[in-house]
Amino acid sequence: RSKLGISSEQLVVLIAGQSAGLLEVVQLLVGALQAIHNRLQYRVRAVVRHHPRAKPEDTQRVMDFMHSSPIAIFDVDPLEVALFPNSDSMVPMADIVLSGYSTTNYYAILWQVPAVVYAATPILSAKFHNDKHLDEIPEVKAGAAWSVSSIEEMQAVIMDVAAHRNGEQSTHLREMREAQAQLCRFHDGNAARRVWGEVNRPLRYV
Repeated sequence: RSKLGISSEQLVVLIAGQSAGLLEVVQLLVGALQAIHNRLQYRVRAVVRHHPRAKPEDTQRVMDFMHSSPIAIFDVDPLEVALFPNSDSMVPMADIVLSGYSTTNYYAILWQVPAVVYAATPILSAKFHNDKHLDEIPEVKAGAAWSVSSIEEMQAVIMDVAAHRNGEQSTHLREMREAQAQLCRFHDGNAARRVWGEVNRPLRYV
């Protein structure tokens, strides 16, 4: 946070862009913040990390919207890109990580970020279904992450996280943290050893 000049008192939302659909995600967050900014005790700092394979015209549309937004949304500038080569490297500073079906969200679960949010916007939902041939993101199905498709759902996430920072934890957030711990229980530094053991198992009988 210090490298970006972000105070520890601020609630940080990291938006990890994908190759398409980022504008819908930014609009979703802005709509939620507009509705609840007077009720929040914390100042929200929203940071967008564009996907390197996004089309230039799509990136420009996002930038145009950000510049005209009544809620301040900060882009990662070229200097900061050098400090943070990818969105995963920015995860530890975030209170909320917001993306589509992204490895950044899974890293956020491993880092125990309070809120990991999959944006179920029209473009991202269609892309997920077409690419993965699934109807639901596995981490969401496991109860380890949110899926939001409306401004109201995004509002609920932000208010839950703000309450968490005040020492209050909703039943939903507590259950989600428990599901995250269960999902990540095999990430103990011994995964490669277990895989190697399974690879060698048949060789014992040769």
